[in-house]
Amino acid sequence: NGWFRQVPRNPFTAQNGWCIVVTMTNEKLLQVCTDPQAKMEVLTFALEDIGSAKLPEAHNILLKALKHPEAVVREGAIYGCCNLYDGQLPDDMKLMLFDMSKSDPSQAIRSCCKDALE
Repeated sequence: NGWFRQVPRNPFTAQNGWCIVVTMTNEKLLQVCTDPQAKMEVLTFALEDIGSAKLPEAHNILLKALKHPEAVVREGAIYGCCNLYDGQLPDDMKLMLFDMSKSDPSQAIRSCCKDALE
C-alpha cells in the first residue's frame, strides 16, 4: 500500500530485527483516523501522528478516539493529545483524561492518563 517501510530497530534495545514505521500524508492521517474499519495497529499510530501534525481536525478526532473500545487505540489517542498540545492540554481533554485515569478498565490506560496530566 506504499506507506509502510521497514527500518532497523535501535541497536541499543534488547530486541534485534526490524520494526514497521508508518509514514502517512496529512490526508491519509485524516482518512485513517476517521475510518471505522481502520486496523487498530495502524489507527493507534495514526492518532499519535495526527497530534504531531497539529492538524485543525485533530482535537475532535482525538476526543472521539479516547472513547474507543480498544485500549491500544485509546493509548494512541492519549499520546496524540499530548503531541497536539505539547503537554499543555485544554480543559476538555484534561477532564476526559482525569476521568479515564479513575475509571478506564485498563490499568495501563489509567496510568498513561495520569502521566499525561503531570
